[in-house]
Amino acid sequence: MNIDKLYRAYLALKVPNPFTLDDIDKRLKERYKAKEVDVNCFADLAKDPCANFKDAVKAYKFRDKAVIEEIFKFNDETGAFLGRNYLKNNLIIESKDGTYMSAATCQGGSGLLMCELRVFGGIEKEQQVVGNQDFEYYLKCLYLAGYIQFENDSYYEVACQRMRMNRDKSKIDIF
Repeated sequence: MNIDKLYRAYLALKVPNPFTLDDIDKRLKERYKAKEVDVNCFADLAKDPCANFKDAVKAYKFRDKAVIEEIFKFNDETGAFLGRNYLKNNLIIESKDGTYMSAATCQGGSGLLMCELRVFGGIEKEQQVVGNQDFEYYLKCLYLAGYIQFENDSYYEVACQRMRMNRDKSKIDIF
């Protein structure tokens, strides 16, 4: 597996860039069985200096056991153990314009949901160049979140294992 192969697959994708709030809603509910809840369930985020709760527009809880296992498949054992606390797997989406995600708070530390959030944010056309680290990170997130798939792909499980071992998820080093 290499970046050039991911790039060629990316060129054939029909994935939103960036995702609208409706696109995000559909993906979370269909793929992850997320349950939408009132954003005010997370009003404590107003005290969080890293969150802009005033911009919170959507909130989701993840409670399905199989989904919990899936969204924590990249986490190491410590993260996976913490992630199985069904009360803490939540995602709060912020939007400044009411159409696109401007930020998000992911409670529970899911590596897979972090990849999804990167995909939801999209990437500017002028940045879509192999060699650009941001674009290569975006391609890896597309692959890990399942948007890019290859027939008889034996490498995906290796990539998942490498993600579990890599403590710095901001720098996906799976190749």
